[in-house]
Amino acid sequence: MKAFKKLIESLYKIILGGISLRKVFYYLFVLVLISSVLAGCMSGGKMGGPSESTSSSGDKNTDAQGGKEISIALHDSPWKKAIESIVPLYEKETGNKVKLNVFPYNGLYEKYVTASTTKSDEFDVAFVDVGWTPLLNSVGYLTPIKEVDPKFSLDPEILEYNYFTRWDKEKQYPTKDGDVVTLPVNGNLQLLYYRKDILKDLGVEPPKTWDDVLNIAKKVHDPKKEMYGFVTGGQSGNRVSYDFLPFLYSHGGDILANPAEKDYTVIINNDAGKRAVDTWLELMTKYAPPGIADIGQSDVLSYLATGKAAMGLTVAAQFSFMDDPSYSVVKDKIDFVVPPAGEGGTPASTNGAFLMGIPQGSQNKQGALDFMKWLTSKEAQIEFTKSGGIPVRKDIYTSELADQPEFRYLKAMEEAAKYTYSRPAIKNYTELEDLLGRSLNKILIGEFTPEKALEEVTKFKATSK
Repeated sequence: MKAFKKLIESLYKIILGGISLRKVFYYLFVLVLISSVLAGCMSGGKMGGPSESTSSSGDKNTDAQGGKEISIALHDSPWKKAIESIVPLYEKETGNKVKLNVFPYNGLYEKYVTASTTKSDEFDVAFVDVGWTPLLNSVGYLTPIKEVDPKFSLDPEILEYNYFTRWDKEKQYPTKDGDVVTLPVNGNLQLLYYRKDILKDLGVEPPKTWDDVLNIAKKVHDPKKEMYGFVTGGQSGNRVSYDFLPFLYSHGGDILANPAEKDYTVIINNDAGKRAVDTWLELMTKYAPPGIADIGQSDVLSYLATGKAAMGLTVAAQFSFMDDPSYSVVKDKIDFVVPPAGEGGTPASTNGAFLMGIPQGSQNKQGALDFMKWLTSKEAQIEFTKSGGIPVRKDIYTSELADQPEFRYLKAMEEAAKYTYSRPAIKNYTELEDLLGRSLNKILIGEFTPEKALEEVTKFKATSK
């Protein structure tokens, strides 16, 4: 910087006169050179780019043993710390190096959409929301695993989440007979969190139906004491849409008729859909915290962890915060059950798993697959779970971890896995989700009646093309 300042002073003297033209060109050349170096130094913190977490050293493309570094894309999530915790274990065991590229949730999706058109080689492993896989598979962004390893066989203990790990090219849909394209990385399902001390004082059992939830909420809701009966996301878009789905599925409803067989009729505006909205709306408007239309996932966590909500519907990935004294005042007081049944339905937990796949443009497909297989092994999954991740293997639900108080949520996960519903695997699902989310949010802010909201959603034109 001192040299830069000196050059400026010298140029100032030039303007005043007294220095030869040869020196003018010399100073300009050096000024441009230093400016380029400074720009290069500053570019390490690109606006809108990813943050990076890596234990690699030296050439970013080659590790100490001469193998290629594995570049992984993921979003900034509650379970990111579990990935960051387990990567050094993988590096120690294998000698391979890993680079983590962390993006905001929406930014990651946009990154993949752009990369799918260019066959970018930026990432070797892509962590993807199950809701993104129909689009990414339909455009061929992800590589079928048998194209990397023809002898690959999926471990039967690995959960497939309604076969979203697979893709049937003919049907353009995830099916049992489709090719395995991804492996699960974080088995996020929704759970109903509840204060077991409050229910014990009331002398009631954990809720099995939404009527049970309503009855408990009525008894404990007291805004003057900042105690709210129930909380879940109401924020427009993905948040409220995703958190509403257990209500819809548990009342026997659905969004589309039968997309697996190319029947994309929007059926949400039927009796089941109306019952689901009525139950959801009563909880959200009578027993939820104020400003429910603006509440996101982090707010749900906050209300539960600060002891201001008796019950809450959110993803399993937030379980570890409930017993963390740096976040929570209700340590050991929160327990978990599968989201309950509605009238005419069964319990229902919406599939919120993240999967991992290999982009077609990757120059290190074998290294990527090695990492994916390692992460889904039982040994790695035990360590992943201990670090706060949500396991993707059935045998972890019944392992010794499930009997430990700090992992008590695993028993609820085992039950939730039996009642897992998935969002429609259509190419334009993100548009449908946004429409549903905006319509539900408008009910909460008084712009739409429930009838109007459901009518708006039925106008959507779903497609797999």
